[in-house]
Amino acid sequence: MAQFMKLLVTIALTMAITVAIITTRTNTTTTTFALEDPLKDHTPPGAVKVRPSRFLAEKVDNGQGPKARNPNAADHCNKDPEICSSSYYSTGANSTLACCNNKCMDLSTDDKNCGACKNKCKFGQTCCRGQCVYVAYDKRHCGECNHRCELGELCVYGLLKVCFLLRRKSPAGVTGEFITGIYGIKSRPLSSHVLRKGCLVIANPSLHGGRGALPSEGGSPSDLLFLAGGGSTFTIKRVPAVVSNHQKDETAEEEGEECGRKCCINGERLPLYTCKHLEKPAEENVTFLESLLLGEWEDRFQRGLFRYDVTACETKVIPGKYGFIAQLNEGRHLQKRPTEFRVDQVLQPFDVNKFNFTKVSQEELLFQFEAGMPLDVDNSPSVVAINVSPIEYGHVLLIPRILDCLPQRIDHKSLLLALHMAVEAANPYFRVGYNSLGAFATINHLHFQAYYLAMPFPIEKAHSLKITTTNDGVRISKLTSYPVRGLLFEGGNSIKELSDVVSNASVCLQNNNISFNILISDSGKRIFLLPQCYAEKQALGGVSSELLDTQVNPAVWEMSGHMVLKRKEDYERATEEKAWSLLAEVSLSEERLKEVITMIFEATGCNGEEEEQSSIDGSFVRVQCFHSVKEEAVSN
Repeated sequence: MAQFMKLLVTIALTMAITVAIITTRTNTTTTTFALEDPLKDHTPPGAVKVRPSRFLAEKVDNGQGPKARNPNAADHCNKDPEICSSSYYSTGANSTLACCNNKCMDLSTDDKNCGACKNKCKFGQTCCRGQCVYVAYDKRHCGECNHRCELGELCVYGLLKVCFLLRRKSPAGVTGEFITGIYGIKSRPLSSHVLRKGCLVIANPSLHGGRGALPSEGGSPSDLLFLAGGGSTFTIKRVPAVVSNHQKDETAEEEGEECGRKCCINGERLPLYTCKHLEKPAEENVTFLESLLLGEWEDRFQRGLFRYDVTACETKVIPGKYGFIAQLNEGRHLQKRPTEFRVDQVLQPFDVNKFNFTKVSQEELLFQFEAGMPLDVDNSPSVVAINVSPIEYGHVLLIPRILDCLPQRIDHKSLLLALHMAVEAANPYFRVGYNSLGAFATINHLHFQAYYLAMPFPIEKAHSLKITTTNDGVRISKLTSYPVRGLLFEGGNSIKELSDVVSNASVCLQNNNISFNILISDSGKRIFLLPQCYAEKQALGGVSSELLDTQVNPAVWEMSGHMVLKRKEDYERATEEKAWSLLAEVSLSEERLKEVITMIFEATGCNGEEEEQSSIDGSFVRVQCFHSVKEEAVSN
């Protein structure tokens, strides 16, 4: 009996000791975890607590205050995403950090994860407060994030300190020592006011449009140049392309050289091509126009009239999604000094003292195009001439009514003539282009350019989103997924109706002092209208030296994806990212393009009928266009 009692006591003591040990370990573990877990206060009741790994829970002491969690833990957050929002790495409840690709990223400022993981900002955009914005134009983030323009200021490229006189032209706005600005705000008048980074004061906006008007009130967006300079002239220096052998010596006519004036242009010396069956597609594999153009072009090549052999220029397709085309053309700007060009006026008067196409030699002219009536002193022919600095095979110039000495501006007849040429060529690899003044037109004498390139342009492969269809069946769309923002016109009941719609839009742009480029593609079936602002940025100093050093003038061909490079180093290092970056600098902002589209619709008579999802802001708009085409009066 005594032995039994001894055994029972032993068992009881053993059990008591075991329970005591287990209880002690449990309490110790719980206490230790609670002290080390920074997320305890933020964990909802009933939620499963996941103990962090030893690596994530490791502490380091930098010798400057309290201990902190291992900074490398933020680079391994997949196992514990809440580590990004912990007090060690963020401000707690208002944290903008999130675990993206196993790293804690700030969604408010990271360009590759803006607002959400993998939401990458486009070229030229910056992530500000979780939104991708253009700091060159955004009033809330002008030049840098959170740099807000004040009331009455516009963001001009976000790169400059713009000086502008803050003095009202009319004394009616003066009240004592203060002046009444826009929105009724009073401010002390100053002789000059150096504004904050990129913010431009519009001291006296005109609500009816015109010079000084806000773009949203009908003014021209390109008037920012005028306003920024207080009305001064803006120019840039660049090396112009030599399109004629007599462009280098403008005294050729005085020296008795053969010229393109009336005494030289006659039916016996210049072949005549007359358009026929313009609304019908060509049935031949090689049209007569193509054989005539290339035959005459080859003849001039054999005569040695070109400055270099363009067929020897290296060309490659840049690897990437869009297939940008790069050409190394080192001879295009040789032996030519930089020339000063005015870029703040799209419409400039014709200057007989400067080089124009009446000074080209007779041998540079290939043939007349669509001059159906007998040639006399009252009939100015439209001619096709070679470009002595060709970009590609068959590079020519179409000069409408050459003897009328028209300045470089679009009119309905001239654009229709260019469209007819594209249709008559009946070759999708033959494109016709146009550059306005301010958009890298070299000569202020009305002309179009055209050449052959047996591969698709990147812009031709770009997606587009329909905005509206006119009564004439012309579909107007906005380009998407392309670095240059612009409009695409296609369809229509006839060639003339398509031409009229594009002409109306182009005339609207040039009358509002907005520079632009035109590409006629797909044998005249598609026309791209591309407003641009690169020259404006260059004049204001808003283009990086890296881009300027390339000497690339982004005219219609470059904007279409055919990059003509002058330096071998640029050609060898060409990438899709660099091409995209350049074209993004050329393009208008989304907000500015929206104003331009509104301006075009108002000029062409659009109002609400047809419903289509807008390509501007994703909302629905109702538009229908009614066109009233009036031919411009032509003055010599």
